[in-house]
Amino acid sequence: MKLKHLFLMLPLLLLCSCNGDKAEKKGGSKVRGASTSAPYELLVVCNKDWLGTTNGEAFRQIVNATIPCLPQEEQYFRTTTIDPSNFTKSFMFYANIISAEISRKYKKPECRIARDVYARPQIIVSLTAPDNASFNELCEQNREQILTVFTDAELLREQAKLKKKSSLTVMNQAKKQFGCEIRTPDDINFIKKKADNFFWASTEIDGEYNNLLNFCMYAYPYTSTDAFQIDNFLQKREEFMKNNVQGLEEGQYMTYNPQSIEAKNLEIDGHFVLEVRGLWEMEKVALGGPFISYAQVDTTNSRVIVTEGFVMAPGKNKREFIRQLEASLRTLKMP
Repeated sequence: MKLKHLFLMLPLLLLCSCNGDKAEKKGGSKVRGASTSAPYELLVVCNKDWLGTTNGEAFRQIVNATIPCLPQEEQYFRTTTIDPSNFTKSFMFYANIISAEISRKYKKPECRIARDVYARPQIIVSLTAPDNASFNELCEQNREQILTVFTDAELLREQAKLKKKSSLTVMNQAKKQFGCEIRTPDDINFIKKKADNFFWASTEIDGEYNNLLNFCMYAYPYTSTDAFQIDNFLQKREEFMKNNVQGLEEGQYMTYNPQSIEAKNLEIDGHFVLEVRGLWEMEKVALGGPFISYAQVDTTNSRVIVTEGFVMAPGKNKREFIRQLEASLRTLKMP
């Protein structure tokens, strides 16, 4: 398959391999201005006819991937697909761009990442290979890392917004109760519940179930690394939520769907973090939605600090909401 040579249109890039973390500056490309695309938009640059074929399936699974642990399928990004020949100035200011090219001019498959080429912030992922078989293998090997690169970039943009405007209510309560700093969306301005080593803040108004965004913070003693085994963490979470996140009627309290849970270890600002995602449910009432929890050690006070965001938005898409909360959790600063 012959595709137009997109990369002839690109200036020298700041490139790195998808198999490594370091970027190597290849030239002095000029950053022209701020990226202008909406959040969670992805520009896909490839041959449109090829994308719909069996040969394009591995690449299609990347650009159309769905976010885990949501109650309904939602893609990581809203996508716009253009042929390489149409990649003109009007498209250069997208914050997220991914391109695919298969041509015999390439001696081996390669995945490259370029940052801030035409705008700032911007990520460009380029996938090239000499044939379909090696291209599909390249996609399969790098799928998760590509999704992580774009997701992390979006989370950094969300954090930049939080630096400009965030909830003073949550900031003050976290400082007062735990000695920590954290930034959450500014409309999370209502403290629903305060208890020993726990508080719950929400966008809820007048006790009605219209609270889209919710934030919880709680702590318990750290005794060993066993605290970060998923079963132990979920047991602690169940205790706190059952006692503190309750519905309008007696016997209604938050729990979770065991089949929905996904956990992984992260490193954020040099600190170990256990990330847990899943679907929460309310006992004895038909309410639920996605949640994300971060657990990490406060070494100064020998305790586990847990920050959690959960979404209550019946009938609405939840991608933007859960991403806002995920970005918030990454702003935590310990005592």
